[in-house]
Amino acid sequence: MIAVGIDVSKSKSTTAILNSDGELLLKPIDFQHSRSDMSALFSLLDI
Repeated sequence: MIAVGIDVSKSKSTTAILNSDGELLLKPIDFQHSRSDMSALFSLLDI
């Protein structure tokens, strides 16, 4: 299982990805609430 954590705030969000052992697969990254940043996040998540 892979867990995706997203901390949502007013102007940006931070996300990180962990595997089932709790190992960090993607260091926390910030992204703005814009179409381009959301598209980049979806591409990163392959959805």
